[in-house]
Amino acid sequence: MSSLRDHVVVIPARAGSKGLPGKNRILFDATAVVAEILMSRGDRVIVTTDDDSIADFSRRRSFDVHTRSPKTASDTSSIKSVMNEVVSAVSLGQDTVVTMLYLTYPQRTMLDVGMARQFFEKLKASSMLCRKPVKVSPYLCMYPESHSRAKQVIQHSFFRRQDYPECFELSHFISQFVVGELPRLNDQLFNDETVYFPIPQGVVDVDLQSDMDGLRW
Repeated sequence: MSSLRDHVVVIPARAGSKGLPGKNRILFDATAVVAEILMSRGDRVIVTTDDDSIADFSRRRSFDVHTRSPKTASDTSSIKSVMNEVVSAVSLGQDTVVTMLYLTYPQRTMLDVGMARQFFEKLKASSMLCRKPVKVSPYLCMYPESHSRAKQVIQHSFFRRQDYPECFELSHFISQFVVGELPRLNDQLFNDETVYFPIPQGVVDVDLQSDMDGLRW
């Protein structure tokens, strides 16, 4: 996992959550444990938040705190706008590698992060997201057009499942990018050069209480 490039961990932790109020406060510790290990190995850890409680949790662990502006604290703000603000506010170098860890993946471990970083470095990538198997192929999905009619999401005439092109679900389980690549990434932090680290289908992205029920971490 060693690299000559500087590594920075960024943890987005917005206060508001419509699906599960206060979820980032609830989930903070699981990601903080991983971030502390990374910090002990030389990473700088930055928590970007508009939540005073999360800011306090972060300072107790000696993480740096970036106070998010009202513009990027909105639930309509893209994660790219958040990262642009962080990069500008803390003056990160163009060759710095950012590892972004959403709090909503409490199952994520240090082993996961280490393997993802090795994958990223081996491929000499400039940006990375994760991929996991889809439960339902988009080639089977339909848009409802009325109460009784529908249209294919992907127009095709395949009638055998084995003819469907391989697809995967995009995941921000672990996101990495070189700061200099950020202007070329879209609002979800990928472009045509992005590489995708494989993760299991069972990885949960917590949004609702039902996602929390029975989840162990």
